[in-house]
Amino acid sequence: MRTFITVEKAKEEIIWLQNYIQVAESYETNTIERRILKEYAHIGNSLKVATQLNTEGLKINKREILPQDVTAIIRSKATDELHKIVKRGFQYKYRGKKR
Repeated sequence: MRTFITVEKAKEEIIWLQNYIQVAESYETNTIERRILKEYAHIGNSLKVATQLNTEGLKINKREILPQDVTAIIRSKATDELHKIVKRGFQYKYRGKKR
């Protein structure tokens, strides 16, 4: 169960979530890296993102996309707002497993 949240914090979270949704849905995918970031924002799983893009026939250096490719792109230096959000969420998701 979630911890207690104040009304003010809830309002801030709603604004942040609305911004995240707007950024993710309007994100232009003119490169494979940007496509991976957008798909990860929607799916949240590197294996599923790789599988989805491979079924669409997308390739990196004339080979299929691996989950490691997805995570490497997410972990690379953030270049825009969606990349920053996805990278922060990815790091938070796996931080507990390292401890």
